[in-house]
Amino acid sequence: MSIGKSILQIRKEKGLSQEKFGELFHVTRQTVSNWENEKSYPDLHTLVAISDLFEISLDTLLKEDKQMVNVSVSLCSSSAG
Repeated sequence: MSIGKSILQIRKEKGLSQEKFGELFHVTRQTVSNWENEKSYPDLHTLVAISDLFEISLDTLLKEDKQMVNVSVSLCSSSAG
């Protein structure tokens, strides 16, 4: 599952609108929509805040996004050479 889909799932499980979810993390409704539609990602500070507030491990949020893991592995491999 991607980060965006995880955020969407968390938000719906908690019964929050995009606007209310955004208010929790000081971002706009449009920003939450962009996260959910994978047009952008939350910054690290926001990911930690989401993890803390909803008691979800960062591993669950980050490592389940296979595309992000593959990009990270590629970046690490290219910088190691």
